[in-house]
Amino acid sequence: LLRPKCPPEEFAWLTPMAGLAVADVCRETTGAEARLKWPNDVVVDDMKLAGVLAEVVPEAVILGIGLNVSWPDAKSQPTGFSNVPVSLKALAEHRAAQGPTSESTASAVDLPVQAPDQLPDRADLLVKLLCNIEQRYARVGQPDWSAELRTEAKQRSATLGRRVSVAMTLPKETSPSLAQNEIRGAAQDITPSGSLLVAVDATSEEPADQFEITAGDVVHLRSGSS
Repeated sequence: LLRPKCPPEEFAWLTPMAGLAVADVCRETTGAEARLKWPNDVVVDDMKLAGVLAEVVPEAVILGIGLNVSWPDAKSQPTGFSNVPVSLKALAEHRAAQGPTSESTASAVDLPVQAPDQLPDRADLLVKLLCNIEQRYARVGQPDWSAELRTEAKQRSATLGRRVSVAMTLPKETSPSLAQNEIRGAAQDITPSGSLLVAVDATSEEPADQFEITAGDVVHLRSGSS
């Protein structure tokens, strides 16, 4: 339960703040580089590692985080993983098998690697995560805190520069060239308010439009996906 000393319009930045804290835990414990998938997921190579949910209540924000620590079949996952959520344990196993300096799908950074059976237990992981959140939360409400967080969130984004599909409800008058429940295009920016700016795919009838998306279910499209 957070009581942030910042304007309500800046509350949206608490979600990426927590996501970056999770990504730091991933790096510290497995050496893998996790990134933020807009609006509220933490991924490694597009595989979901964690999710963050923030609910605004009177004078406070309830912050919830789900972090995948281990999967029973982590050792059976092939090199490069399968198209399923990933866990800290699976990342550590993959990194240990590949070595700290080799190229891998885990986007490894040059940090000491803990053996999978030496990963911190859940209590210690929780302490690490809460300490990371506390360190970042101390900046909330300070001058330029959201601008600084926006810069880091963009640098560690898994969404920017990608073609995306966004499921959302669009006003009927928005554009006849768009589907009512989906837009597709290039994710160009994260705005100062925390919204995702998407350049919608152009059609033969209309030029490309830019949409500022405040909420929606985002799917990263592979290159060449229609």
